[in-house]
Amino acid sequence: EAKKIIADAQNIYQNDLMLVLAMGDCNMSLERYIDAISNYKKAIEINEEHPDSYYKLGALYLQMGNPIAAVPELKEAIGRAMKHDTNRIMLSNIHSALGLAFYKMDRIQEAIYAFNEAISIYHKNLQAWVSLANIRYEYTNDKKGLWACLEEIKGINKEAADTLISNFNAKNPNWELVGTLVKLNVISRIFFH
Repeated sequence: EAKKIIADAQNIYQNDLMLVLAMGDCNMSLERYIDAISNYKKAIEINEEHPDSYYKLGALYLQMGNPIAAVPELKEAIGRAMKHDTNRIMLSNIHSALGLAFYKMDRIQEAIYAFNEAISIYHKNLQAWVSLANIRYEYTNDKKGLWACLEEIKGINKEAADTLISNFNAKNPNWELVGTLVKLNVISRIFFH
């Protein structure tokens, strides 16, 4: 029903950026990815300076499992966002999405850099912290860094920290001790020095 209303309005206002983006969002949520791609590309045609169009197209490519196509769109979104002084939460989210694309391509150092950028722009970006913690758990032996991530996540959202620790425990039973310490709020220096 909502899609039909938006489509009718779009026929009348074919060059309305926000309406075209809304149509893309609607198609994306309905998993009509080809239509969503078309909508987001149309939004770029309407206003090539608007970072949200590139961000949504990159996020769609990520959702479709195509991080290679997502990277240039997300980089373009960052460039446009920086040029137009976009709010820091959106800019942080774009960096986080770029980090996720790199992560899915096993370009770990670039992913770490992108997640760190996201965090430096908006310190409470939970997705970036969780992704960074996962990288530190899966790819590096950076226990201090992982512990710092878990502490930050716990400060932002304790439930997310507990879930992440449960996931680590499921992958590696030795992490049960770490999870218990985090839940009990024991100081990290005792464990990792």
